[in-house]
Amino acid sequence: FGMYTDAEIRKLSVKSIINPLFLDNAGTPSPNGLYDLALGPLDNKEVCVTCLQDFNNCPGHLGHIELPLTVYNPLFFDKLFLLMRGSCLNCSHLTCPRAAIHLLLNQLKLLEIGLIQEIHDLETILSKVSFILRNLF
Repeated sequence: FGMYTDAEIRKLSVKSIINPLFLDNAGTPSPNGLYDLALGPLDNKEVCVTCLQDFNNCPGHLGHIELPLTVYNPLFFDKLFLLMRGSCLNCSHLTCPRAAIHLLLNQLKLLEIGLIQEIHDLETILSKVSFILRNLF
């Protein structure tokens, strides 16, 4: 689970979408547009140009749009806001304790390799250790 890099997006994409028109004057899908048949058939009368399957069997294919500037995914705005709020305005470093940063980085590593239960286990163990250390001193 994660975001695709630019290179991964281009590799998965079967078509660069450069035409702003969905359909031409005759009502057929415009080449290099959002309804290009390389992305999959629009109805049961058409065949996919990419996999040559009909409407019922084609899984659909990815296209991509090249943008001149970086665009942030609005689904991540809340996370971006939290990161910005927790960052130093002078040096841009995170202002949370180093232990929290290391915990998060290790949880992300576990997530990348699919060890979901271990993410929770790690947090539980560290919270117990933290509790013990607080009560010792």
